[in-house]
Amino acid sequence: MLALNPSHQQHEEWFRLRYCKDDELRFLGHRDTMRLLLKLLRQSRLPFQCTKGFSPRPRIVWGPPLPLGFVSRIEALDFALKPESDAMAAGLAERSLNRLHEAQGERQMILDVRHLRNEEPRISRAAVSARYTLVFLNEQLKPALTADQVEVWLTTEGRFVAGIGTNAEESSTSESQPEGGLLSWEVEDSLLHLHAAVGGRDALSLSRFVKGLAAHTALRFFIGERTALLDAQGEPVH
Repeated sequence: MLALNPSHQQHEEWFRLRYCKDDELRFLGHRDTMRLLLKLLRQSRLPFQCTKGFSPRPRIVWGPPLPLGFVSRIEALDFALKPESDAMAAGLAERSLNRLHEAQGERQMILDVRHLRNEEPRISRAAVSARYTLVFLNEQLKPALTADQVEVWLTTEGRFVAGIGTNAEESSTSESQPEGGLLSWEVEDSLLHLHAAVGGRDALSLSRFVKGLAAHTALRFFIGERTALLDAQGEPVH
């Protein structure tokens, strides 16, 4: 681990790393994914700005967790580097990407690195919602979900998971409070497309959503994909 240089403690530049979780990694939990990425970052031997204390670590801001069973090519985290000069800062994004590619070997997890402008919010604040595509299979292992099945579930027990059509006045028990998070949905060609909140108390619990819908329809959840991270204006977060 690189030690902090007091003369450069205040000079830091932030970068956004975009990575993927493919079929091989989709059952890797969020904490294990964090450990894997942290290992790659350390192996890259970049000039990280580190936290203070007895066990300094690279300063990292993590994006919203990806649920188990989901793949994605749009996952992101932000990390801080401490360039020794403005000239060094200018080429750090490309240098970081090259070093991370070397560190990952054949894994092909790291996709891109770019420099963040000073006014850009960190990924944990920038991403407020996301779009997903979910696949549910029948006994013949074919996509078989219908809009009617989703509609019925969401108007009954599913509304408490999705936060639809409920409010705090309907029940005084915390178990019955809506958890919120589902912003919109549609079924097209038996594929379920969701737009859901990912940050704060309104974040949709996709694991509970998937389990509840699968139990209601007697279908098997096969795979899901996060297809977009969106900001407060509904624009993609890059």
